[in-house]
Amino acid sequence: MENFIKSIFKTIFSIVFCFPSLFGAFLGSKDPDIDFKRALHEQGIDFIGSVVYHLDANLLGGIKTGVVNQGLIDLGLLFHSEKILHYPGGELFVNFQAHVGKNPSFTLTGDLLIFDGMSAPDFVQASEFWYKQKIQGFSCKIGRVSANLELGFTENAQLFINNAYEALPFLAGYPIYPSAVPGAIFRYDWGKELGLKLGLFNGQESLFAYTRIYPFGIWRDFFKNLLVMAEVDTHFNHRGRLAAGFSYNNTEIFLATGASQKIKYTGYFIGEYNFFDKYCCFVQGGLGNTTVLLFPHYLGLGVQIKQLLPIELENQLALGLASGFFTTKAPEEFGIKGSEISLEATYVLNWGSCTIQPDFQYIIRPGGAGLPNALAFVLNIEVAL
Repeated sequence: MENFIKSIFKTIFSIVFCFPSLFGAFLGSKDPDIDFKRALHEQGIDFIGSVVYHLDANLLGGIKTGVVNQGLIDLGLLFHSEKILHYPGGELFVNFQAHVGKNPSFTLTGDLLIFDGMSAPDFVQASEFWYKQKIQGFSCKIGRVSANLELGFTENAQLFINNAYEALPFLAGYPIYPSAVPGAIFRYDWGKELGLKLGLFNGQESLFAYTRIYPFGIWRDFFKNLLVMAEVDTHFNHRGRLAAGFSYNNTEIFLATGASQKIKYTGYFIGEYNFFDKYCCFVQGGLGNTTVLLFPHYLGLGVQIKQLLPIELENQLALGLASGFFTTKAPEEFGIKGSEISLEATYVLNWGSCTIQPDFQYIIRPGGAGLPNALAFVLNIEVAL
């Protein structure tokens, strides 16, 4: 199965790079890649794509030192109804993803916050497919959706590679990569200052995302496993943002005792502020059901510094801390206690369509069960298509 996925991955990789050039050559363009995207855009279709490679290494502590490799192809088409069908506000999105590589947290460091957010089982899948309709300040998105750009989103945390800043570990069932889920997102924006959001999802699928992928989603038992998320956010002074939200997940999960219990309520907050358009800070936190969740409490904070070096290329430095607090109700024989903390320093250099990002993380108490502190390194190389 692994070899089959790798062969598909290589085939897609070849097509991704060859097709735009062939299309551009057909048009007689000197810059085929640009004309390929421009020709689609003029017809009301936006092409979005990237090829990403991660070198993951554990340099110290954890389970063992070593290196693993991961790769991801991410391709999407966004269709605009106004140009195609001559009515405004409609969007149809189809996203394809292929991933190959082992999870370095499971094999090298033993951390449970997942120090590389690309980590996933090997898969080839239609990740997202949804339709969105916007009418003035109201919008509705329905299909197989990812929530991370709509709910629980922290803009100033996007450079960090540790999964905690994006996945928010206390939000069990939260639908993000690698597992978008069947659902709907309703949103109302009151000008640019206030946003009200409501999400309804299958709260079961994302619980298994790091061990199993459902290529087209789990559509059955939607209401039985209903995850409801609601959020309000407000922008102020054109520099800051505050958001608060809660969720209720009706999904039952099995506990270490052998019993099962619903995940129920979680609550969270996000604060962001930009100083002098150069220093972009954030803080995020949340709490949930201590009986069910591994990390019922979480705190993350950090800062991004734009144009750290005075060079022509766009570059940024980001420093962050992510801390997941283990439940105090875990069985004693598991030995899990205290908190797992990741101290992260990452530097991003953009050169045209290519991004190069070295990332270091010092992980304190990985897994919370006696493993030595780990020093992890990630080299992220991304080419936008």
